[in-house]
Amino acid sequence: MTASNSTSTTAHRPAYPAYPVPRLEECDDRFSPELIADVGWVIRRHGFPVVDDLRDQSALGMHLYRFFYGER
Repeated sequence: MTASNSTSTTAHRPAYPAYPVPRLEECDDRFSPELIADVGWVIRRHGFPVVDDLRDQSALGMHLYRFFYGER
């Protein structure tokens, strides 16, 4: 691999770790009840119990929020 190939490959790699991401000044529409439901669905597909209870959904949402944006 030449030096120019190495540089171009490195330039396209995302920064690690990628999380937490900066919080937006306004509401982040990506973080939604649908996101929490989708993650719950994936958890269910992997054999874990359904995330139907509002307390479980709230806890999952809080953990996702902390993962995405870091601790408050």
